[in-house]
Amino acid sequence: MTASERREAIISMLHNSNFIKISDIVSTFNVSNETARRDLDYLQDQNVVRRVYGGAVMDSPIPHTTAAIPRRSRFSNILATIGKEAAALVRPGEAVFIGPGSTALQVARHLRERSNLTVVTSSLAVASEMTSSDVNTYILGGLLNRDEQDIRGELARMCIQQFYFDKAFFGCGGVTLDLGVMDFSSTHTPIHTQIVSRARERILVTGSKKFGTHAFLSACALSDINTVITDTHIPATYYDALKEMGVRMILVDAALDEAMDTEE
Repeated sequence: MTASERREAIISMLHNSNFIKISDIVSTFNVSNETARRDLDYLQDQNVVRRVYGGAVMDSPIPHTTAAIPRRSRFSNILATIGKEAAALVRPGEAVFIGPGSTALQVARHLRERSNLTVVTSSLAVASEMTSSDVNTYILGGLLNRDEQDIRGELARMCIQQFYFDKAFFGCGGVTLDLGVMDFSSTHTPIHTQIVSRARERILVTGSKKFGTHAFLSACALSDINTVITDTHIPATYYDALKEMGVRMILVDAALDEAMDTEE
């Protein structure tokens, strides 16, 4: 079963109940907890579900097929623009870290035409984006996570200690005022922690839906972030709090035209 087929089946399950648990997805489709969470994150990004602790609920009336989820959706346009704004911050000659996730991948897509640049990543998708570019690219060594196609674990954390970055770009599973930047994986959080100490500028790239969303683990404090790039639907409480902390806020228009040409 492909990811799209599994997500369509998840939507069908939600027609029978307003709430679906991660454990239900794991047992039904024989996938890992992280794959189940990633499926729900994807559906939330497409405005189909709303993530809650332990699973998700319907965000709006859900169609019976994922054909109603457009390939070039408004949300993908927003993520592409966030990636473009993030890439614009990178200067020639810099060394940057790009983490896993759909928004971070957009940063890579907007850097691949550059030269005189070094990228270090734990994401196979990011590395793949760089294969036809002139960007010097390093992939962290460590444990391959087949579900999420990234490198994790203690060895990856140790590899990061060999580098110092001008800028680090990473996404998240959620952001709260009390717990900071959060993630779903215990193998991701040591990498987040190490990046904080190895990067001159730490840049969070994420859609506004992640603000106010809890994930499983706290990855780093909001005070560890220098810049946030998100869309204009970020809740005012978060925008004001981050500005008060001295975090640079870069917002992209949340009402982007769906017809805007973006890369998938």
